[in-house]
Amino acid sequence: MNDEVSISRRSFLKKALAFCLGMAATAAAAGVYAGWGERFWVQLKRVALAFPSLPQEFHGMRIVQLSDIHLGHHLYNRHLEELIDRVNRLEADLFVFTGDLYDSRSDHEKQEEVVRLLGNIRAPLGKWAVLGNHDYWGYRRMMSAATVTSILQQAGFQVLVNESRLVTRGQALIRIAGVDDMVHGEPDAVRALGPQAGGANGARPFTLLLAHEPEFADIAAGYGADLQLSGHTHGGQVRLPFAGAVFLPEYGAKYVQGLHRIGPDDKQLLVYTNRGIGTTILPVRFLCRPEATLFTLRRGPGRS
Repeated sequence: MNDEVSISRRSFLKKALAFCLGMAATAAAAGVYAGWGERFWVQLKRVALAFPSLPQEFHGMRIVQLSDIHLGHHLYNRHLEELIDRVNRLEADLFVFTGDLYDSRSDHEKQEEVVRLLGNIRAPLGKWAVLGNHDYWGYRRMMSAATVTSILQQAGFQVLVNESRLVTRGQALIRIAGVDDMVHGEPDAVRALGPQAGGANGARPFTLLLAHEPEFADIAAGYGADLQLSGHTHGGQVRLPFAGAVFLPEYGAKYVQGLHRIGPDDKQLLVYTNRGIGTTILPVRFLCRPEATLFTLRRGPGRS
């Protein structure tokens, strides 16, 4: 009898040990995948949207969005160069960057080289950017909003801080607006989206809004913007089956990733949250690939 109990215990211990080893191996494999695989596996998302307010001259306009590059946090200039080469092959009409160029300042990421690489981006209707929360403080506050703004401007970007600009094609125009960061800046919807940048005869033009934090959409919905492009959340960066994002930052919990609709159908604001390119805190991504987004805008009924 004692021998049978002893054999049973040994069998149980062997199964328990095998289970523990299997779990450890799975966790190790997931860690390797998250740290060395998925975070470099950039997904190109293609999104087609229709707006009745889009001028016919802008029908078919292609917009590429990048966000949250976080240079210095285990992502370096060589990765940025590869990304820009891929982006240029998309032949965008307009390019937007929605904040967090740096995560920390690194000796490997010389500013002159970053300016050169970002300057290689081609977009005939312009390159546009807003600042993110990391652009304000950087590693040990060695980076500042003024520095990031200067880098982007030297690379040919128009950095929008609570302001808007008109973009023309033929006899038609659209408005591109941008607001300051919600965490460390002072976003002002009135200055960015007010009637001062209206079109001909005071009519409100189609408005593309850039805002680092997606939850600014709750404010923007009352100012007549048509499409808001945001980042900030990284899509959660680490997502678990059935549970979703493990951690979400301030002003990023409501519109975590992808397309969202705010407001009634006749005055609906579309909000798209890009998962970003880089990482922060931990250099891992799990079930949440980095993203570059290609939008094709069409003139048509509804906002799809």
